[in-house]
Amino acid sequence: MSLATAITDIAALAPKSAGHLIRPQDWNTLIAALGEFGITLTAHDADVTDLKTRVTALEGSLAAVSAQVTALDSRLDALETQVTPLLGQYLVTMSCERANYAMGEQCELIARVTNLTGQPLAAPFPWVDFVAAWGRLRAQAGFVTRAGASDNSLSVQVNAQGIARVLLRTEHTEGFNEDEELQVGAMLGMQVPGQNFSVGQAFMVAATPDDTRARAAYEIVSQQYQRDDAVALRAFADTYHARKPDWAVELRPGLGGRWQDHRATVLAFAKPDADPTSADGARGSASIQVNFRDWLGPWGLDFVTPRPDRVGPWIERIPPLFEQADPLRGFEDLFQREYGRTGLLGKKQLLAGVEEAMERINPGTDPLRQGYKMQLLAGIQAQGAAELYGAGSNVPKAMGAQLKQGQQTGRVAQQVTGVAAQVTQTRGLVESVNVLEGRMQAAERVGQNIQSGLTRIDDNVRAINPLSEDSLRGNMERIGAEIASIRARVGG
Repeated sequence: MSLATAITDIAALAPKSAGHLIRPQDWNTLIAALGEFGITLTAHDADVTDLKTRVTALEGSLAAVSAQVTALDSRLDALETQVTPLLGQYLVTMSCERANYAMGEQCELIARVTNLTGQPLAAPFPWVDFVAAWGRLRAQAGFVTRAGASDNSLSVQVNAQGIARVLLRTEHTEGFNEDEELQVGAMLGMQVPGQNFSVGQAFMVAATPDDTRARAAYEIVSQQYQRDDAVALRAFADTYHARKPDWAVELRPGLGGRWQDHRATVLAFAKPDADPTSADGARGSASIQVNFRDWLGPWGLDFVTPRPDRVGPWIERIPPLFEQADPLRGFEDLFQREYGRTGLLGKKQLLAGVEEAMERINPGTDPLRQGYKMQLLAGIQAQGAAELYGAGSNVPKAMGAQLKQGQQTGRVAQQVTGVAAQVTQTRGLVESVNVLEGRMQAAERVGQNIQSGLTRIDDNVRAINPLSEDSLRGNMERIGAEIASIRARVGG
């Protein structure tokens, strides 16, 4: 019988009134129930005894634990003292739309500052110092900012949501305003004819700079660069090549067929305020890396390379200049007009095309024209050397100096030619004088001989004896011989 059954059976026996008798079965039931109660009480008594033993042990353990808790409480107080300042730190995260961009595109960086539980901070809102190892930074509109030197750093106050937004741009865009960069971005967003991608996307999907997709994009950039109103694009491209003077020199052989990607690392440091006099340090930091693909170098090499459509017009325009009185001056005027109409890379393209055209032009066999060609070619090469590192202006000074030297040399050559003619004439006069002098000397000798003959005739006349026929005959014969001799000398 269980204790529950015993309790039920006893409950069934009651209540009884006075004088009622108990039946045997009821008595037996009562006795059985009481026995069960006894057994149960005995078991409970054993359990209570065991429980007391365990409680005693537990009390001992509890006393030990209490002592440990007291010690831990002291340590916890010390730990709270140490941790409390750390709870004022910030949780900073950074993100962007994508990891790879083409140079000229702008990457929006988003910094989010919260407390350690991920909740926005209450006002006054903290500031974030952005520092770019490569690239230029500009704050998005709607944020309180403090610009840093050279756009490599920037301080931005987060908004109520704990957000700060900045734009990361190409390294060489220092000084470019927002409108100029938007124009460059618009060019990169132009659709490549016959393709389903833009110029910027073509640079990103092309496996190498020589990829057909990249070359199709080069053509778009070249066309836009040469537009008269593409001032921002020309400045963007020219500034890159002016600030990267080794763009046309393969300093590392073997890398010419690969893209160069610039990995820009941007650091963000969150702090309570922007007051430089406060002692607050950064309470949170984060970093992010973004790639910018350098397409300007490969495109620049493609742009300045002479091609038939760039060389052919000059092959037609230059030869008529050799017919002018001053070919050097004529070429300088023509070249300077074209030179001043384009940008730095346009000038390099012009020089390369004109140089190749000049090398292919045959001015004829005239030595003077051949000399003009060599002087013009030297002037072009001098100007090209002067602009090797992008130091060009709207006036081709090196070429002008070279051609002026050539013009001066030409004038000196003409003067030398005139002097040579005069020397030739003088040499002829000297020869004529020498001939006359020889003839005069011969005439003097003839005169002397005639004088001698006349003297002898006079002597013969004086020697005639009129009374002597022999004397008269002999002297007359001698006189006749002298006269004949004189006639022979004077051609008579």
